[in-house]
Amino acid sequence: MYHNIFEFTLTDFISSIIIIFISIYIFVGISKKFRNNYYEGLLIYSYHSIWGIIFLILSQYYGFSDSSGWFTNSYVKLHYGELPKSIFDFSNYTQNYLLYVLNLSLTLIGLKYLSINLIFNFFSSLGLFFFYMSINNKNIPNFYSLSLLILLPSFMFWTSGISKDCLILFPIGILIFWCNNFEKNLLKIFLISGLIVLIRPYFGFLIYLSLISFFLIDIFINLKFRISNIFFLILTGSFIIVIFNFVMGMQEITNIFSYVKLIQSQYREAFLAIPSDQNPLIRIFSYYFRPTLFDIYYNLYISIISIENLFLILIIIFLVLNLNYKKLLSKKENIFLSILIIITVIFFSQLTNNYGTALRQKWM
Repeated sequence: MYHNIFEFTLTDFISSIIIIFISIYIFVGISKKFRNNYYEGLLIYSYHSIWGIIFLILSQYYGFSDSSGWFTNSYVKLHYGELPKSIFDFSNYTQNYLLYVLNLSLTLIGLKYLSINLIFNFFSSLGLFFFYMSINNKNIPNFYSLSLLILLPSFMFWTSGISKDCLILFPIGILIFWCNNFEKNLLKIFLISGLIVLIRPYFGFLIYLSLISFFLIDIFINLKFRISNIFFLILTGSFIIVIFNFVMGMQEITNIFSYVKLIQSQYREAFLAIPSDQNPLIRIFSYYFRPTLFDIYYNLYISIISIENLFLILIIIFLVLNLNYKKLLSKKENIFLSILIIITVIFFSQLTNNYGTALRQKWM
């Protein structure tokens, strides 16, 4: 959807400058607190903001995303009964609702499209920085951690402007960062997962499902019924029931399998469609690593993505070869993350019906 919505007014220019300076101040402060320097946070914010400019231009003039649609349609969607009137009304909740609420709220206080893009980019950059800090440790030098971000252009692109992909990077980055001290931050992880539910309900559901699986496995293996584990087990189970019944709108388990078949059968003739009868294991590979250089699409953008997917394969191979399997399950955060990886890999690979969607969503 094309909307010519750039307004280069003096007010918008001033508000954009203020947002940039506040963002720089916050990133310098966080970098100083957690990394004992100012430049790492500033470097990541600056680099991601460059991608934000690219995203802004391409989405506006070349139709690469529907970001302008989120901005222009927010008022209509929230005032003509198409969406619930309360953010906590889960009976008719959709994953688009929070995005409309944020766009409308920022519009009502006088911000324009450019300023709102900068705010979205700030939060996704913040999530990116926390993700960077979580993977950057004594075993992974700074150079390799930064290279990981630089050599994944579609990751940078799809998480830099007004979109759900951008918005959800903020809580995901913080969640992974808190997993480094899993038991101490368990309540924080539980709460940040609630924010993920508001952005993408099904992904939040998978996180809570992973949490409850972790608690059950932990109780079974250690045979220790600690009050904290029992409390979070009951709390997480309650949230799963609420999300399952109201947010996901599925009353019976059989509906899930019907829904999977329906999703897989859609867009069979579309460009970059994933065959519905593809083997489940091949489907996992296709979701994360295709299109490859062997797939001929005669498209510059797809060619760039193919090179990026090759780099992603090399990253996975590097991790598999260098993983310390003896210590893998010695830490509880590794058990939880392993469960989460298995569940999300199966879910997203089997439900996604085209590589275009995978290009944007696989980074979650």
